[in-house]
Amino acid sequence: MSALQADDEAKTLQGRAPSGESFWSRLFRGLPPRPGDLAAIVGVCVLAALVSGYHFGVIDQAIFVPYAKHVRDGGIYGDDLLLQTLPYMHPLFWGAVGVVGRLIPLGALILGLHVLSTLLTGLAVYALGCNLFADRRSALLAVILVAVSVHGRCTPGGDALLLAGPELSQRSFALPWLLWGMTLALAEMPVAGLALAGLMFNVHPFSALITGAMIGAAMLVGRTRSWCALGGGAAAFLACAAPMMAHLGMLQNVRALAPVERQQWIEIVRMRSAAFLSPASLPPQSWVGAGLVVLLGARSFVARRPRGQRDMMALAFAVVPLVLWAPALIFSEVVPVRGMMLAQLGRGTKFAFLIGLLYFSDHQVRRLRGSAVEVAAAMGSLLIPPLLWVSLKVPLLIAPLHLLVGAGPRRAKQGRRLAAALVAFAIPLAALCWRAVDRAQLRVAEGRAWWGGAEAQWLDVQEWVRANLPRGEALLTLPEMAGFRAFSERPVVAEYKDGGAHQYRVQNLIEWWDRMQAMGVRRTGERGAVEWGFTSLREGELGRLTARFGARHIVTRSGHELAWERVYDNGSYAVLRAPEGAGAPGGPRGPAARRRGRVTSR
Repeated sequence: MSALQADDEAKTLQGRAPSGESFWSRLFRGLPPRPGDLAAIVGVCVLAALVSGYHFGVIDQAIFVPYAKHVRDGGIYGDDLLLQTLPYMHPLFWGAVGVVGRLIPLGALILGLHVLSTLLTGLAVYALGCNLFADRRSALLAVILVAVSVHGRCTPGGDALLLAGPELSQRSFALPWLLWGMTLALAEMPVAGLALAGLMFNVHPFSALITGAMIGAAMLVGRTRSWCALGGGAAAFLACAAPMMAHLGMLQNVRALAPVERQQWIEIVRMRSAAFLSPASLPPQSWVGAGLVVLLGARSFVARRPRGQRDMMALAFAVVPLVLWAPALIFSEVVPVRGMMLAQLGRGTKFAFLIGLLYFSDHQVRRLRGSAVEVAAAMGSLLIPPLLWVSLKVPLLIAPLHLLVGAGPRRAKQGRRLAAALVAFAIPLAALCWRAVDRAQLRVAEGRAWWGGAEAQWLDVQEWVRANLPRGEALLTLPEMAGFRAFSERPVVAEYKDGGAHQYRVQNLIEWWDRMQAMGVRRTGERGAVEWGFTSLREGELGRLTARFGARHIVTRSGHELAWERVYDNGSYAVLRAPEGAGAPGGPRGPAARRRGRVTSR
């Protein structure tokens, strides 16, 4: 071995980049993906996408697709309250989508960005595994386990770690780039990693801030812990984050909140977004599941010998999001602070889970090279992530197997190691395939397609409204149904989904909740739970609402019996026209029109 080769080997063991390595090679610690690795990553991403399905215009896109269309077309939603709030909710990403949507069909653009984000996420997880363990098998197994694990079931803060989510969102687009920022930090390029996190601050500020804190902490325990490097990294982050910071600075409220407004805001937010902003509202199973995942990762981290600088940096990546739960709890439950609640510090838990899964994967790969007992322990432990789909009981029963059986230094014969690895990898892959088939059968049984996600009848009524009602005309719609703006391209009075956006503007949040109550939404005794009462409203109440908000039509369920003209009915949802003067005391009632289509009460 030459002196240069010996020096390169020593640097690799110490977590430093060998001399003469290219940027691409450093990203993967000298193990760039081979064609077979890339094919495996793409295949796992496709399976994960089949499990999630693809949704357009629903979930979070129920809010942001209308904003993109508003930017693209200008003014199609009139003075919709939601469109007045969205500039306060970090809209740069969807604004850019709307601008590009003038050149490329919006649906195709969003789908393309979704596919790109999914593939980049899979490749980023592989790169992190290669950087930490210098082992392609550990990295590939980590990609599979990220795809097969449903962390939304056991993630406090509600922000699941998904290889392929059901839609494109700011979070899903930012995630792979933030993971690449972490990879750059492990590859001894932390300033570049912080610059990338700063760029993602313009897409999803909260995730970027947490990632920036993680990289900063990793620099303190890594080799790049000089004040010069830390200052350069902070400057790079701030410079790249400048557009969003300037935007947020211009949108700050010019007056201080009155105590009554502040208390109203806290109460409404705890009711509307308890799962994200109020940790005390989380169900016990979320904490149990989170504790299980953290415990599995911690056991695997402790079992790794020897540990180097990269392992300490990974530990910093995991500890920072968990430590942030302390201020998240204090400033949302004990001393509520609006800015800290909106920062959603608990939603960085997914990064700690990812580090735990990475070490869990490496632990199982090392077990497969050991004794028969260790191989059996690895196969049993690999059942835990897919079983999180079902419940927490069985994973809790299997967990002691992972916690008690180590990974010794023995080496099995090559043939047995290969056979064990094939069987072990087949366990989560089989679970992923089964889940994909199961979800496909469920969609067929429910009459829903993999493509789109929204209920067909709900789309039909939106298409009818877009084709038959004047542009800019506001409608009164069912508050529990989200996304009517997305395909109807018409303003609506309010949807319950809008509350998540209105949190960023206090006056609009209070107005939104006033509208919700007028539309029959009522709180229950449980925090975060509401009851729907729109279909129990009668002509007089609905007439006053339509007069108040200038709406000439309402969209309700077909079984909602009203003596108004029914201009459209598809058997599930109906459009009714409010008669002139319906909101005035003693105002006229329109004649009941002959129904079109089958009427079903729901």
